[in-house]
Parts: sequence; structure tokens; C-alpha cells
Amino acid sequence: MPPKVRFTREQIVDTAFEIARTRGVEGVTIRGVAAALGCSIAPIYVNFSRIEDVRQAVADKAIHESRRILSEVDTGNPFRDIGAASVRFARDFPVIFRDLVLTPNEYVPARSDELDPHLVSHMQEDPDLVGLSADDLRTLLLKMRVFHTGFAAATANGLLPKDTGDEEIIELMNEVARDLIAGARSRSDR
Repeated sequence: MPPKVRFTREQIVDTAFEIARTRGVEGVTIRGVAAALGCSIAPIYVNFSRIEDVRQAVADKAIHESRRILSEVDTGNPFRDIGAASVRFARDFPVIFRDLVLTPNEYVPARSDELDPHLVSHMQEDPDLVGLSADDLRTLLLKMRVFHTGFAAATANGLLPKDTGDEEIIELMNEVARDLIAGARSRSDR
């Protein structure tokens, strides 16, 4: 009898993530992951008890990927980096973006009071935002998120002109960010 094939949790998640890139998060199945790995379903069940756990791991990897992209983006302003990273994630992973950002799901919290504290702390490094309270930053993030989610959705769905480059995207985000920051400063000065 041949030896049993063993796969690490990471190999399973990476394979499931690749499936989600084309079929979406809900397109990830135990049998589909097993087929892509060339094994039975047993190795998947050694690492995960149910398909929802595999899909949650895919969502967690997507969040990790979005943070990796954020760490690579450097527009010169950490607040603006968030929007540019969001658009880049949508361009690189359009199906996953649509599933996890544009569709209500159990894998990524969508409520504004659960905004990622990582993003707010990233914003606190932005010299343009010095003096704004944590509440001001959360509100600013929510407003910018509404804008860049729409922009990223247009990117993920191929609705932008094909020749729209990173420089144009960053400049448009910079304009909106400047307007939002000016509004936040005006309100906080009252």
C-alpha cells in the first residue's frame, strides 16, 4: 500500500485560495480542494472539521494579502495608502474582492464599529492627520472606505478605462483624501 499523502494546513489554504480566485469563496469545496491537491478528502479533514473553516481560512489569507499589499504601497501618505492598496487588492483578486467586500458574508465583519484597528493605527502615522482624534480617524476611514470600495469595485468589475494607471488612481484618491481631511479638520476645529 502506498504511503498516505500529507498536506500541511498552509498547502490546503493556498490551494483553496487559488480556487477562490476563480470560483469565489463559496466555490471552495472539500472535494474541489482535494481534487486540486490530487488526494482524497481525508487530508483536508485532518486539518479542518468543515468547509466553513476552510473558507474562513481563505478569508483570513485574503486579509493577510490585503495587509501585505498595504505594506508595499507607499504613496507618501499612510491614509492614502489604504485606498491605493484596496484598489490594488481588487485588481489582483477581483473575485475574492467581490465575495468578501461587496457581498454580505460570515467571514469578514462589515459593520463600521468593527473597522480594522490596524488601519486606524496606520492612519495615525500620517502627518496630515496629526491632531485628529481616534473617533475622527474612524469616521474619516469610513468615508474613505465608501469611496475606495466603489473605486475598487469598478476596478474589480473592469468598469474603468483600460488605460487607467496606478498614477491616475493614486491622484484621484489623493484629491478625495485631501477633501475628506479638510472636512474632518474643519469639523474638529469647531
